[in-house]
Amino acid sequence: MKIAQQKMLYTGVALVLVMAAYFGWLRVTNYFYYQEVPEHWQVMPLPELQSPTVLRAVYVENPRFKSLTDSQINKILDRTTELVSQHLFAEVKFERKADLSVQTLFDVLPYVAKKNQSEKIIFIDDKKNELDSFNKIRNSISLQIQNSASSEQSQIDYAGPYLIEKKEIKNLDGLTAELSKTLIHRHQFWMQQLANDGKPVLDGSSYNQWIYWDALGYGKLPYDVIITNQLVASIEENGMPVHTCLRGGINGGNTTYSKLGLLGGFVFVSAFQMMNNNELLAMLREDETYSEQQIIDYTAATVTHELGHLLFHYAHPFNAQSCIMNPTPLLHYRQWYEQLDVGACQLLNSPMQQPGAARITYNTKW
Repeated sequence: MKIAQQKMLYTGVALVLVMAAYFGWLRVTNYFYYQEVPEHWQVMPLPELQSPTVLRAVYVENPRFKSLTDSQINKILDRTTELVSQHLFAEVKFERKADLSVQTLFDVLPYVAKKNQSEKIIFIDDKKNELDSFNKIRNSISLQIQNSASSEQSQIDYAGPYLIEKKEIKNLDGLTAELSKTLIHRHQFWMQQLANDGKPVLDGSSYNQWIYWDALGYGKLPYDVIITNQLVASIEENGMPVHTCLRGGINGGNTTYSKLGLLGGFVFVSAFQMMNNNELLAMLREDETYSEQQIIDYTAATVTHELGHLLFHYAHPFNAQSCIMNPTPLLHYRQWYEQLDVGACQLLNSPMQQPGAARITYNTKW
């Protein structure tokens, strides 16, 4: 009996020591990887706006892809000024800076941010870990939906018509499963496409990874608005938005933190999916090609959408088709643009379009 009691005592002591060592390891790990600790994430405060609000704009080019002309860029900025006044009731003025290459832009990405972000990229070409990748994608989508200001049901309703498999989605679990299938299926297209130089569109560089664009503001980024011809299409763990999943990982624009941003953040918009033509883009757009005026209008409207996030921290009123803050379904830019109606949007009085509705966060340790 005493031997049994001694064994139990020793086992208990060993268990306590193991648990102490484990929690000690967690503390050490969290110390050295401080950027992952939740308390180091803060919400960007709403900016104090001037009239007009002056924004530094730049065009960033990847020579591997079809590019915007100097005239088109100026017309996009002029049209954006009009749309911001019309839809956001704000006055903005752009100071256009000298164009630069995407390589030069990415030189500002600080090491600590890039290292942390690189660990969140999901690669779907590893056949041995397909199930693991699939589950990571589902978790990423779930994280985004649960942290979104928009309701779960509104996002289910928004996604339903555009999934590759037409099924009735009843809950978050069903939505993440079908969105993951759609995202993987459509993203695989880009892995097989070639750019103008005959090399793969996704060439192993960092330039197509949204997660790196999202971290540029932690470096010395002297711009508030970036327009680019670079395709941004990727999959990552830290929250995949519903509309991005439906497009196969294509991100048409983003608003995020910038330590040198005049308003505390910066926006980028990609015109790649408007200027280029192929089978997937034609399907996602419901249009084979766009005219020059369409490219100008739709790019400007997308910049305006992002400025709604930057200027007022508006969120997404999913399915509010009259509102410019409603994300473009797939890449239906023509349909999205033609349905915009300022008066009808105002009547909705959506809580998603109240200042501060979107919580734009940043890491204080990067």
